[in-house]
Amino acid sequence: GRAMRPTDFEQFQTTVNLWFGLRIATVDDVAKRAGCVVATLNNIRTGRVCTTYKTAGEIMQAIGQIERAYVKQWRDRRVQNESH
Repeated sequence: GRAMRPTDFEQFQTTVNLWFGLRIATVDDVAKRAGCVVATLNNIRTGRVCTTYKTAGEIMQAIGQIERAYVKQWRDRRVQNESH
């Protein structure tokens, strides 16, 4: 895979860190789903290691899947609360 350009990596890193700030999932959850190790994700978050476009894509996909599941749970809870 091709290493990300520094500006792309910076944006990716910022996005990932902001998303983790929402506390929807842990680094462990995302790493498992993206098929990478926690250390890789932590290195990306701290900017210690640049990543490839392929890995970034897999991480974003994992985040998207987790987010959809989270939104669905939230909707289901709302529906339950409205019916009480």
